[in-house]
Amino acid sequence: MNDWLGNFAYRTDLHWWVFASAGLGALILALITVRSLAIKTALTNPTKSLREEWQRESTKSFLKPFG
Repeated sequence: MNDWLGNFAYRTDLHWWVFASAGLGALILALITVRSLAIKTALTNPTKSLREEWQRESTKSFLKPFG
């Protein structure tokens, strides 16, 4: 396998830190996303959310065809 790969015109070495930095970047992005969504959820008014959800559900049942 190494001989076959060694015959290519362009070669580059892959170091461990390339994979570590990609994993760390993905982890940081996931943490930022979860943190921002948690803060957004914590700051919303639950009464408003429940009222809007109830209104959506009642509209859906009203518009549902008979059957």
